[in-house]
Amino acid sequence: MTVSWWGIIDLTVEAALTAATGGCGVWDSGMWDEALWGPDETWTDITEWVRGFDTDRRFSRDLRSWSAGTADVVLDNRDGRFSPDNLDVAAPYVVGGVSGVRPGRPVRIRMAYAGVTYDVWRGYVMAWRESWVPGGTRAGDAISIMQCEDEWSRLSWARGWATSAAGAGETCGPRWSRILSAAGYTETPDLDIGTVTLQETDLSTDPIRELGITADSEGGWIYVESDGVIIGRDQYAIIEDSRCTTVQATFGDAGSPEIPWTSLDYAPMDLDDTINIATYKCVGGTEQRYTDATSRALYGDRDDRSPNITSLVCETDAQALALATRAVATRRNPEARVKSLTIAPIGDPTNRIPIALGLRIRDLVEVIRRPPSAQSHTMTRSCFISGISQRLDKENNSWTTTFDTTSATTYRAFASSLWDTGTWGSSDGDPTAALWFY
Repeated sequence: MTVSWWGIIDLTVEAALTAATGGCGVWDSGMWDEALWGPDETWTDITEWVRGFDTDRRFSRDLRSWSAGTADVVLDNRDGRFSPDNLDVAAPYVVGGVSGVRPGRPVRIRMAYAGVTYDVWRGYVMAWRESWVPGGTRAGDAISIMQCEDEWSRLSWARGWATSAAGAGETCGPRWSRILSAAGYTETPDLDIGTVTLQETDLSTDPIRELGITADSEGGWIYVESDGVIIGRDQYAIIEDSRCTTVQATFGDAGSPEIPWTSLDYAPMDLDDTINIATYKCVGGTEQRYTDATSRALYGDRDDRSPNITSLVCETDAQALALATRAVATRRNPEARVKSLTIAPIGDPTNRIPIALGLRIRDLVEVIRRPPSAQSHTMTRSCFISGISQRLDKENNSWTTTFDTTSATTYRAFASSLWDTGTWGSSDGDPTAALWFY
């Protein structure tokens, strides 16, 4: 059943804890330790036992590699229903002496506000961890924590199986699709077609690495959305998708309409993310090096040391050079970066909850800070959302949302000065200039 928290949010947490019919076997026609579970998902609503949860989904700082999303769901277990070794006939998830409380079961978390339902997290239970606070025989408190990971984790356990090499000339969308199918992914992914042509592959590399190398060879991104769907975007999406080019939310310290933060993590103006030399190479090709003389003179040599850049599967050296060019073009100058910010959604439900639940990975946001200053200067940063974490604690009446961010400054310049809207021949310091993306 859906449970209302704070009288404004409807929470639904479900897990597939009961058997389902399907092509793998019929559970009610054989013994439980012999009959196979079907592939279907029959959801069991466990919302009324939820005390809180903590979810985390994120890219690396430079928006290159996706990490498996995690979720810890804390459940009231005083009646023992979520104890895997509770095989009592009266236990709600026990059939034929076997409990449905087991690892590998699908889980999903959704929240609804003002008539809109938002997917918060979806994945699989990896472990059930129980905890007791003694209070005497059959007394005290008991909780069970569902420790969960998303589809990325499941793919990481799949093994690459060599086939006949194929796929020369295909782009990232079809390549990602073949990798996912070979890894046993049965849902429908949301994949851009892509632009860079790729070398053939025999799919012998493990799926996560193969997906990542394909993304790096395209200059794109692949990740898991909050509803469990795998998303793949090509290199131009970040300067063409409306959610990447139009500010989706503004966070600040001046009150409405800016969304205030409870904490803000700023990185200093440093050279950590600065790149002015990039040497990229595709398999079988020659090294392609791109440098920025001005940046090198100002900051010294800063080489790109990202993974996969010397094992790309592009078809041509020109494609590798284009990727090296973009790496330098987008990171040749240092800037003070916003690393993350946290908001408290229930402090102002009308304005904050749609932001807390509605923002997505790669959305463009703006962060404004007005530090004490005789000059009254304002620090404004354009950022992409690179990670989203939700933490709800019913007993402590708290809910916080944390957004990890990465700089969108240079990408925003590309998006606002496309070749067909800017002035050809002007300098890159001219706001009307047409800037090369690559």
